[in-house]
Order: sequence, then structure tokens, then C-alpha cells
Amino acid sequence: MRKGLHTMTILKNYPKEALFFIIASFINSMGNALMWPLTTLYVHNVLHRSYGDAGFVLLLQSTVTTSDANTKRVII
Repeated sequence: MRKGLHTMTILKNYPKEALFFIIASFINSMGNALMWPLTTLYVHNVLHRSYGDAGFVLLLQSTVTTSDANTKRVII
């Protein structure tokens, strides 16, 4: 019980924007993780491709997502 109170004290030290960013990143990661099985089923069952091809599609998606996250954007 005491450990939970300590964690809440630590979370209160962060700005609200940082906590919002952490929660939004967590939700985004969960959404991406839920798409993997759906993509695999679609490639295999609808497109009638092998599971190896489905895995290659997931590899490409992961690579694009990772490289997209590392690009710098300027919003005007």
C-alpha cells in the first residue's frame, strides 16, 4: 500500500503534458500491437499468401513506423 502512495507522489511531480504524452504513447502502442494479428489474417486469408509473406508485410510496417518516428517535422 505504501509503495502505491509513493508512485502517486512521483507522478504528481511530472507536468500534465508529460503524463498526457505517456498515456497517449501507451494507447498508440496498444493500437499498433492489435493491428499485427489483423494484418496477418488479412494477408493470409483474404490475399491467400503465406504466413511468411504476412511476416514480411509486418516487417515493412514496423520499419516504416520506426523510420517515420525518427524524422523531424516542422509544424507551421
